[in-house]
Amino acid sequence: MTEFDTLLKPILDNLQFSPEQPVVVVDQLPIGYGGQLSRRLLGLKIALAINRKAVFLADGDKPYVQSIERQFASNFGEEALHGAPLLKLDGGHDAPKIVQLDYFEAQKKLRAENLLLEKWVEKRLAEKHSLSANDLAKLDGWLLSWIRFLPEFEEQLRQDTDRLGVCTTTLGVHLRRGDKHVESPYVPASLINKAIHQIHRNWPFESIFLASDDPEADSVIEAPTGVRIVFDKTEKRYNNANHKMLMANPKIAAQETYVAFKNLRLLAQCGGIVGQDNAHFATIAASHILYKGGNSDRVVLLNGNAAKADSALIQTYYVLKLNLRKAAKQILPAGVIRFINRATY
Repeated sequence: MTEFDTLLKPILDNLQFSPEQPVVVVDQLPIGYGGQLSRRLLGLKIALAINRKAVFLADGDKPYVQSIERQFASNFGEEALHGAPLLKLDGGHDAPKIVQLDYFEAQKKLRAENLLLEKWVEKRLAEKHSLSANDLAKLDGWLLSWIRFLPEFEEQLRQDTDRLGVCTTTLGVHLRRGDKHVESPYVPASLINKAIHQIHRNWPFESIFLASDDPEADSVIEAPTGVRIVFDKTEKRYNNANHKMLMANPKIAAQETYVAFKNLRLLAQCGGIVGQDNAHFATIAASHILYKGGNSDRVVLLNGNAAKADSALIQTYYVLKLNLRKAAKQILPAGVIRFINRATY
């Protein structure tokens, strides 16, 4: 049993499964699986920070199908949950029984304090539950273990874990490709390979589990001598914006939900990880590895904006590109915005 199980589990269990607790309804956006899981983890942290049950209106996260068992008990009707006033970050004893989180509205409110919502929550948690920076680094990992995934997902995962041989003597490597270049240029494979070899000098891991959107990812990863690369060739990879593809092709949503779940969970089961600090799969898996007692020297999250940092020209390009897209969203029709997005990919 960990300190989290002793300190936080009774509190979270009581908040989430006692019907009469006050509620914060957490918004769910049609984004990638990792981003949606991060939003659920954020909701649970907000629950712990402000003593409210985190309620999610949908058991699944569209366009993905349901993979998580319902995380709360509630006797509030759907109408009350949908029409609740916004959460006020300054709290107050006269706050309504039900409030809702609007993530972007909350970010606007915190902008004056130069804070992200995630950092605001961490600050509240640290003060409320006496959590250290080391505790906070492990918190998402503990929450991932607190969440209950559907039994059929867990059973298939057990089979895939045995088939692929992923375990604590495996280094997880997340090579994020697909649509990530919309917000930042891809992290060069050379930096990933450098980190892999640096870790191997002090920890001679037996294998590398490679998770990537790119079907050719295994061709750019350079494993140390004697280390095998585990790259699941039975998996379909599209190297695109997965959630947008599923909106257009809902028939493959079940398949792609499991694939995303499998990759994130297998990364989290490794003994170490190399990824980037702005990719949800890598950050959640890293937190879980640390929570399970993993050595921090085996966890390397590279700067997701490394390519921008090394090139003023690339930096300028992405600043202009993102500003153009922001301006377009305010003044142009949706069809024109899609054209700009395609042109600037």
